[in-house]
Amino acid sequence: MERSSYYELIRDGGRPVCSIDELSDILAAPKDRYRAVRPWLCDDRMDPETGIGGLHTIFSRQFEQWWEFRKSQWDGRGLDNTGAGLTAFIESCRRQHEGAGSKRWVVSPEFEQMMRTDWEEMPPQLPVEEQTFTAYSKAVNRRLAPHHFTIRLSKDPQKQSVWATWLEYLSFKIRVLETLTDRVGSQEPRYHACRKKLLDEREPKHPLRETHIDTAAELAALSAELCVCYKSIDDIIQGTDRYVMNPPPSITLPLFHSN
Repeated sequence: MERSSYYELIRDGGRPVCSIDELSDILAAPKDRYRAVRPWLCDDRMDPETGIGGLHTIFSRQFEQWWEFRKSQWDGRGLDNTGAGLTAFIESCRRQHEGAGSKRWVVSPEFEQMMRTDWEEMPPQLPVEEQTFTAYSKAVNRRLAPHHFTIRLSKDPQKQSVWATWLEYLSFKIRVLETLTDRVGSQEPRYHACRKKLLDEREPKHPLRETHIDTAAELAALSAELCVCYKSIDDIIQGTDRYVMNPPPSITLPLFHSN
């Protein structure tokens, strides 16, 4: 699945965080080389031997987030109900699974229904104030302005240039960062209030201690996610010049028979 996800990302205009060969090198010595793909690591797939999570699912998770971005493109243009975005998503997932050897699965009636459900259940990406194309376009350029980028979005995302789509993806990542920043900020007062109570109480009650621990852990997790998001955006910006000079090649997706 990882190999086919890699090629499908390129086919759809995305940019895998590294090449397949580079990932193989990282997997050969993960403790020494994981930093190159750090923004795409995760805690819920932790390797007990290395303490590093998500190395074996980097491309498939990047594929998933890419399509969350794609759906936000359709939402921002008011085209979510046209069916074109859903159709593109289903076909992309079909190629992804075919490339992984699941040919029987992709022709079954259940496949399309499951992909349709996945599309519908993707979390809403846009705040209310950005749910018109004009407002969405302004918000995209507002986020890009500090990085000295500006773009004119196409009403049809499938007819948009690779460069414009890449910058729109950068705006998407910045919006994720803004959301995480707000979440961290909303947790900090609660965390500090609980901490103060603990320090003021000579014998804190058990529920209070649990509240402090839970809040501290939640804040720490959000802060870690925020740092990773900063790193991811920084990597995108630093790689922009290379991306312009070396855009993803046109490829023919080979057939794979195993993961």
